[in-house]
Amino acid sequence: MQQKIIKLLNNFAIFPCKENSKIPNTPHGFKDGKKNVDVTTLTSNGFNVGVSCQLSNIIVLDCDIDSERGLNGIETIKNLEKELSLLTYQTLKNTLI
Repeated sequence: MQQKIIKLLNNFAIFPCKENSKIPNTPHGFKDGKKNVDVTTLTSNGFNVGVSCQLSNIIVLDCDIDSERGLNGIETIKNLEKELSLLTYQTLKNTLI
C-alpha cells in the first residue's frame, strides 16, 4: 500500500515539511513544490510531505468531524452538493470564501 501512495504522490507537486509538522522546510513554502520527488528519501530524512494544491492543480476539502460540537464536515459537503447541484471550484469559491 505504501508503494502505491508513493507512486501516486509523483503526480503531485510536493515539498518537505519540518518533522512532525505542517510547516514547510523550504524558503518559499508550497511554492517550492515539485513533481517526481523521491518521497522515500524525504521521509527517511525525517521530513513530513506537503502537497502544493496550487501547483498540483487540485482542491482539497478538509472534512473534520467533531461529534461533541455537532460538526460533521462530510455531511456539510453532502448538503452543499444537494443545494448547489455540482460542486465546482467557482461554486465553492463563491459559497465558502
